[in-house]
Amino acid sequence: MIRGLAAGCVIWCSPAQAMLAPCVYDGMIGSASDVVQIVEIEVDGPDAEGFCGLTGVVARSFRGGYTVGDKVALVIACANVNNLVGAQIYLDPEGMRSAEVIELHLIGSGIAAYGAGMFSLPTPTDRVHWQTECRGD
Repeated sequence: MIRGLAAGCVIWCSPAQAMLAPCVYDGMIGSASDVVQIVEIEVDGPDAEGFCGLTGVVARSFRGGYTVGDKVALVIACANVNNLVGAQIYLDPEGMRSAEVIELHLIGSGIAAYGAGMFSLPTPTDRVHWQTECRGD
């Protein structure tokens, strides 16, 4: 998972973030109740508290209650305005704006694993892009 999470962070994460052990994030992503890929991505923000609005249209639905064509709207942490250290991964608004497709692993009304359950893709895929790298070793 270190390799996969590090690759994702090159695109999405802001600098100098503390993280949980990679397999902890991996387990949380694997437990997501909804897994979708979205297109027609719009990002508003960040606001003064460091949150962005993310909206998109479901192009692929792999798990959960979303169907193709549904609109997804989330409020996500995208700027660490208070320089907090912790498990949260702050997602880069410009990276999200430039993405053609975003794969989301959702739990409740948010992104799984403190923001780690989000991946940028060049095109929608026929299967879930994210695959666990933690095998319980």
